Parts: sequence; structure tokens; C-alpha cells
Amino acid sequence: MHLPLVATVALQLSCASAQSLGQALASHGSLSTLHGLLVDLDLLSGFEAAQNATLLAMTDEAIIGLANWGLNMSLIDAEIARGILKYHFLEGLYTSADPSLRADTQLVPSVLRPPVLTNVTDGPVVKLSAGGVSNSIRVESGLQKVLQTVDADIYYDSGVVHAIDSNLVLPHNISETTNIGKLLEFWGIIEKSQTRELLETLRDATIFLPNDKAVRKGRPVLDSLEPEQLAAVVLNHAIPNRVLHHTAFAGEEKEFTTLSGMKVRVRRDLKGHIRVNDAGCGPSNGILREYMASPRRLYTSHWRAVAQVLPGAAAAVAVCILATSKIQTLRAAKKERVTAFSTTHVGNDIGEPQAESEVANLGSLGGGCMK
Repeated sequence: MHLPLVATVALQLSCASAQSLGQALASHGSLSTLHGLLVDLDLLSGFEAAQNATLLAMTDEAIIGLANWGLNMSLIDAEIARGILKYHFLEGLYTSADPSLRADTQLVPSVLRPPVLTNVTDGPVVKLSAGGVSNSIRVESGLQKVLQTVDADIYYDSGVVHAIDSNLVLPHNISETTNIGKLLEFWGIIEKSQTRELLETLRDATIFLPNDKAVRKGRPVLDSLEPEQLAAVVLNHAIPNRVLHHTAFAGEEKEFTTLSGMKVRVRRDLKGHIRVNDAGCGPSNGILREYMASPRRLYTSHWRAVAQVLPGAAAAVAVCILATSKIQTLRAAKKERVTAFSTTHVGNDIGEPQAESEVANLGSLGGGCMK
């Protein structure tokens, strides 16, 4: 809840005090299917008990669209279905008139928690900002899928509902992110270095992923390295135990330690650009532009931002891939795997080698992480 809106929202909620979340959904012309799912999956009572919450409610059309792409919410594993719906239920009350959405993009945690579909302890976030038209909200979820609310500010006694005509896409694990993002060159390095299992079992991690162009420029050095040395390259691009959204870089310079033990100093300058060890880089449309690091020497150069916004159909397929993978994992191995990193960023260019003290990472595709 945000202080400038406390009085207004409190009045609106009091006016809606006779209407529960279930009643609000059931009485809305296009949200009855979602209401039925919440009841069948035993989620409704928990959602109704939450105070000052925001539900991004899939319309009947959105749920039918998911089913047409192979993800029938009534038939898939119940834990997967619950996880998907929990990602649509956010902590904090945000209305279309909220001034914070006009001031900056807000990173709002969902109520989804590990071990199903995420390894982010505090929940994977959803980005909210002011919509392109009045009384609407712009929503960005994993893999940078962007959509607008189609019916905003449906109040109930303890929160607000915003209808959306598509589904949110959960952030994916490292293997699925590299595959969907076509980051195949670096994935080859991960496989050759035998670091896949380590990366996919990380919790609360920030991962920097180079795109294929960046890796190809570094091939003369990379091809000369043994698997153990390549492992050091990979680990230079992972910051453990830290979920680093763009807000983490506000204020004074901060130091982070990568999995390899490398120290990385990060700050945000007056222009909003992110600087790593005083090497300039900049944010653009969810991308942190940084650098690629090798164990012998570090390459630094400016990165050109690469943003990929999946169309609705591809996004639905991406969720199907995620759900299928998790169902197999839950039923067979019962082994936790990362399905949501804080940041996976895509970088583009590698420059000349610098001294090893000039630490460099590389930017990556942010699944709902960087602004």
C-alpha cells in the first residue's frame, strides 16, 4: 500500500467490503473460469485472506488460449497449476492511479515460493508500470512478455483485481532461458565445463549470459581452455545468494562476489547507467549491458542491448515447456531445479583484454528482473 493512495483506496475497499474476491470474480463477465480454478485448486480462501493484494486475473479467453496451446489448467499437475496462478497473485495493492507506477517501474513479488516453479526465496517478481492508455497497467513477466490490463481496478474487500487477456510467463531455468533466448554458444561452454548441474541448483542467484556474438569474439581464447578453466569462465558470470534487480544498484557503489570468488564493484551513475568496476554500461528495456570474463584475462567493451519480447503464442508454448519439465521433475526425481533466476542478462560485444583486476561480467536477458 502506498501512502498517497491510502485514503482513496481505503474508501474504495470499504465500498467493496460486501464483496469478497470470489464474489468479484464470479460476478465479472469474463473471470468466472478463473474463479472455478481457484476453488478447485484450493487457492481461493488463501487469496481472500491476504490483505492489500493485487490479482492479475486471466480472463476466460486467456485460459482457453492456454488450453489450446496444450496447457489445460484443469488437467495439468495440480502443483504446477497452483504455481502458475500464484505467480499472478502479487504482494501489495497497486491501482492504475498509483503514482509509483508513473514514477518508475515497480518490481512486485508474487506469492509463489519454492520449491515448485521457482528457487527465489522471496518469490519471482512481476514488473508493473503505468499503462499506455488511461486506467490501465503495463505488466511485464518472465522472458520480457509484456501485456496491458484490459479491465483495471476491480476492487474487493482486501485488494484489487486487474483483468488480463493473456497469461504471465514464469522466469525459466538457465537451460530453458539459453535455449529460448538462442544463447547456444554460451550454453555449449556451460556443457563443456560441466557446470550445468551447479547452475541449475542455485537459489537466489543472478546470472549474466553472453549472446552468441560475444562468445564467438572470445573463441580464440575460449577454445584454448581446458574444462576446468572454462568452469571458471562460467562461474565468473554468476553471483550467488543475491537477487539483483536494477534497484540494487541505486546509491553508493556496492561490491559483489561471483561464484569464482571474483570481486565485482557495481554502481549506478547519475544518468541511470550501470557501471561495473568503473567500466560503463547502460540499462535498456530490461537489459543490463556488461562484459564477459575469462579466468586469465577479462574482456571489456560496451554492450548493445538485446531485448526479446515473445509473442503471445510463443509465450504460451514457453509455459508449456516449463510445466512439462517440472511435472517430470516432480513425479520422477523429486529434485529441485531452478526455474527463476533474479537476472539473466544478454550481452553483445567483447573488446580487447584488460588487466585481471578490471573485473567484467556480461549483460543478459532479464526474465522480469532488470529495468
